[in-house]
Amino acid sequence: VIHVDSDMIWLRDPIPRLVSPAVDLVAQNDSANGYTHHYCSCFFLIHPTKAGHDLAQLWIDLHATGVYGVDQHSYIAAINQLKGTLNFTVLD
Repeated sequence: VIHVDSDMIWLRDPIPRLVSPAVDLVAQNDSANGYTHHYCSCFFLIHPTKAGHDLAQLWIDLHATGVYGVDQHSYIAAINQLKGTLNFTVLD
């Protein structure tokens, strides 16, 4: 699954980083203003792996709780909860 918000501007070609079969997720860095481990749900690629499926399901489950507000917060929480099993790379 690839998702790109319609208001995204690409400053570099992400295609070479998207074709890596060794990752479950390609995430977008959103670590501005001193935040660390902050990923943007405006652009991502989830490969069809078990860990990729687990990420998508956990994200849905966390978002459905209503605790996280916007989808990006539940996305970040899902990534952080799966860090031991999720192989991912982050675009800058």
